[in-house]
Amino acid sequence: MKPIVYTCVYGDYDDLKDQPDIGADYICFTDNPNLKSDVWEVRYEPIYQHLHPRLRAKFYKLICPFDTLSLFIDGSIEITDPKIIDKLSEYLDNGWATYIHPSNRDCIEKELEASLPMEKYHGHPLTEQVEYYFSQGFPKHYGLWACGVMLRDGRFTNFGSKWMLENLAWSYQDQLSLPYLLWREGFRIDTIPLDQYACFNSPGNELFRIHTHKYDT
Repeated sequence: MKPIVYTCVYGDYDDLKDQPDIGADYICFTDNPNLKSDVWEVRYEPIYQHLHPRLRAKFYKLICPFDTLSLFIDGSIEITDPKIIDKLSEYLDNGWATYIHPSNRDCIEKELEASLPMEKYHGHPLTEQVEYYFSQGFPKHYGLWACGVMLRDGRFTNFGSKWMLENLAWSYQDQLSLPYLLWREGFRIDTIPLDQYACFNSPGNELFRIHTHKYDT
C-alpha cells in the first residue's frame, strides 16, 4: 500500500502546491468546494462550520485519519526531495515523528512570548493556558516541537484526539499544547533532528520548501 501525504486547507488560507511523484498518494481535506488539483485528491469535508477555520483544519491534522504510513504537511509546503518519506522514516521509532522547534526555544514559556504579539492569536487565552499547564506540575524547558510536518504510522488516534481537545479547550496554537500533552500522557514522540528551515539556511539540501500563506491572520 502506498504511503499518504496529506494536508488540510480550510478558510482559503493556502493554494494547493504542486508536488513531485514520490510514490505516495496526495490527499487534501478542505471546506472549499472549488479547490481543484491534478496532483491532489481533494476531499470536501466542511466540518464544524461554527468553529474558526484554523481550528477546523486541526481535526485531520491532529487526529490522523489513516491507519497506514502518512506524512502530514502544512499547506505552505512544497516537497522537493522524492525520498522525503524514506529519509524521515529513519527517525520513526515510536510511530510519530516531528521536527524539533527550529527557533532553539525549548520551553512553552518562550513560545508564549513569541505568540502573544501575533494577530492570529489575539483574543486567545494563551497566557492562561500556559499558567494552567505549569500549575499542573508541567516542568519548564521540557522541549518544543514544530508541527507543520509529521510522519505517523497510524497507531495513535487516541493521542491525537486528546491533542485536539486541548486545542478546543484553549487555542489553536498547537505547539503550546503538544509538550504538555506529551508530558501528561508519558508519550515519547520521535524527534526529527534535521533543519526544518534548510530551504533558507542550506538551499539545495532541503527536503521541502516553505512558502508564505495567502494570508496569516
